[in-house]
Amino acid sequence: MNHFPGYTELKSYIEEENPSFKKFVVKYTIQIMTEWKVAGLKSPSVLLEVWKSRYYSEFSLAHPDQHSIRSRIDKRTWFKLYYQYNPEEKETAPTCTTTRSITKATSSIKLSTPNTGLKRKFETHVSLRMKDVTFEPVTIVNEWMLKESNMSSMFAEYQKTSRQYCLDHDGSLKMSKDINELLSLSGILLLEEDKKMSETLLKHFTKAQLKDAYSQVRDSYEHVEVEAETIKQIMKCLKKPDDEERDLMFLTFRKNTSHPSAKKAITAIQSLLAFLPDNSEKEMNEYTLASTVIHPVLMPLLKGPGINPLPCNGLIHGSSRVDNSRPDFRCDVYEEGKLAYSNLFGELKSNCSKKEGQYLDLYRIMLFSKNVIDKKNKNKIMSFRTVGSKVWVYMLELLYDGMYVAVELFSFSLPTLKSQATMAASVVDELVDMHNIYYNNSSKELSEKLKKSKVLPYDALLNSLSNTTEL
Repeated sequence: MNHFPGYTELKSYIEEENPSFKKFVVKYTIQIMTEWKVAGLKSPSVLLEVWKSRYYSEFSLAHPDQHSIRSRIDKRTWFKLYYQYNPEEKETAPTCTTTRSITKATSSIKLSTPNTGLKRKFETHVSLRMKDVTFEPVTIVNEWMLKESNMSSMFAEYQKTSRQYCLDHDGSLKMSKDINELLSLSGILLLEEDKKMSETLLKHFTKAQLKDAYSQVRDSYEHVEVEAETIKQIMKCLKKPDDEERDLMFLTFRKNTSHPSAKKAITAIQSLLAFLPDNSEKEMNEYTLASTVIHPVLMPLLKGPGINPLPCNGLIHGSSRVDNSRPDFRCDVYEEGKLAYSNLFGELKSNCSKKEGQYLDLYRIMLFSKNVIDKKNKNKIMSFRTVGSKVWVYMLELLYDGMYVAVELFSFSLPTLKSQATMAASVVDELVDMHNIYYNNSSKELSEKLKKSKVLPYDALLNSLSNTTEL
């Protein structure tokens, strides 16, 4: 078997350190070699980056408790192999102990297929700018006609204007102001309820057209009508001061509830109540918000056969992030006992976070979702983002040729203290809908007829922004 450069050394080190890695290394060698040949990558450094990203995602899921082993491999192996094939960079390399500061080689400056390397901070030395990116239009066959308006054609013209706008303002773009234009460069039309629309967007669509488009897409997802009695019973449970009595009431109520999504919502609210703190700091940091509010609600809500919701990134290690290329939350789908893909993504921010970083989270969850559509041929991918206790839920769908439509389904606010527990009764509708829409849509196959679009390279995005320190 022809292995990629450095394979033998890496394999021997891994087997010496932990024999359980052997099958993993062998499994991915063939796959990486194939990708290397197809892409025509000549630089071993590119290959090492690809191999490393697969190793990170696969091994960290299979062995979440062995971060120390991963760290040792980072320090002793990746650097060794990288500099073996890039000796000229060794003298000028920064002294650090993680692979995230290694200079990345760039094999193409065209719009590329999506990847998971969505760094929050600009860490690459490649000076890729908007002017370096070649945009390739999609030939449209399947068009979106809405009340005699050709939305596909209008979106294609909007993309051209967005490209010129981003070129004209390269280096001074802001996520909070220009997110519609930046998403459109990856073929995504963002539809939100009651949000301010950009001037560039309104040059091609009227507010009425965007409102009609929003309503049509959002209404295509089934809404479950929650009975008033259900909310009334949940309120009674929440008001019980005794923990054991309250848990028994929740158990009895859930047993007598027929709708599976309503059952899950009851479980989620009961879980939230168990984790809510009696007291809290004035402003919750991301870790506290995740561990006491967001995860206690969403993990039991979304958990199901073959579906494993889990926190990832640095949130599981307190405030220090271990891998900025991952979302803060995701749902993994297992088929025949093996991880097949992820089909839900979430990003978390505290109330004291900067506005630009909050909008970058929105951008990231859209690209994570698009990545699944493009690479796994799944459609209708759910995502969410939070700022403090407020949650926004989205669906992304490749609706027509080259046109991915992201719609804000709804938003809601969660309690953050036990004294606010009765607030949870007000979000029953949203929790029921979130579960119902997710399980009925997020594993659907993508139609082979639909044409995909490329994605704006993430380096070009970050280089185009006015101040990356605000992210």
